[in-house]
Amino acid sequence: MPGDHGDVALNVDLSRLRSRLGASAVLWAGADGVTIEDRGWTALSGAKSVDYNVVVCHDASAGADLEAGVNRIAAAGVPGVMMVAGTALGEVQKLIELGWVCIGSVPLMGLELDGSDAPPAAPFVRRLGGDQLDAVRAIIDEAFGVGPEMALVAIPPDAADQSGQSLWGAFDDGDQLVSCLAAVRADEVVAIWSMATVGSARGRGYGAAVLRAALAAEAGEGARAAVLYSARASERFYRAFGYRELERWQLWSRPRWVLGRA
Repeated sequence: MPGDHGDVALNVDLSRLRSRLGASAVLWAGADGVTIEDRGWTALSGAKSVDYNVVVCHDASAGADLEAGVNRIAAAGVPGVMMVAGTALGEVQKLIELGWVCIGSVPLMGLELDGSDAPPAAPFVRRLGGDQLDAVRAIIDEAFGVGPEMALVAIPPDAADQSGQSLWGAFDDGDQLVSCLAAVRADEVVAIWSMATVGSARGRGYGAAVLRAALAAEAGEGARAAVLYSARASERFYRAFGYRELERWQLWSRPRWVLGRA
């Protein structure tokens, strides 16, 4: 568990972490929307948002995988994003030829887990049930500005009921939910999605407490590593917690889908 902020030598290899992160996208894309392949993965929710229609390519294919990913998004009829990593980064000229543009990058971040020394959860942190989904979605909407429709994609109605998935939250002194996240375990890897804290409660330790409790619970169930990709605004938090950047993923999309995007 976090504590030593030195270099982390993860006990799960990079290719495995990539694929298990893709498998965890079943949370918001559904089982039918996720495809895992040797050189990448696809998660298509069908929502009208680039954030929830993703194709990841991380190995060289002479541009074939990048073109196939573009075609897959086009066939779905939704806006999407291509995430490019590893040796596939040398082939992004194919995306330029297809009219796509680079819109930034995110770090793939990992943390080794050890269930033997997991601390007890803080008393104001607990696992959430289905009756708290609306409150979770409201926090996600406030934190990310996605709107109620996309918050429902991020946290679907069965989010608290599916095997391998759990929602965690922290509560203030008035017993109001102020921080939350979704944890999805794919074999020995747990991925964190939609971690958010209301603006008035930030900087008070709620997010770290929720994350610590969720990871401790997953480590107790056999998870050996945690993985996520982080927005720029959250990188400092995850690094302070103990996560380390494993590689950088470039983000590519069509200009008309991301015009005006912050």
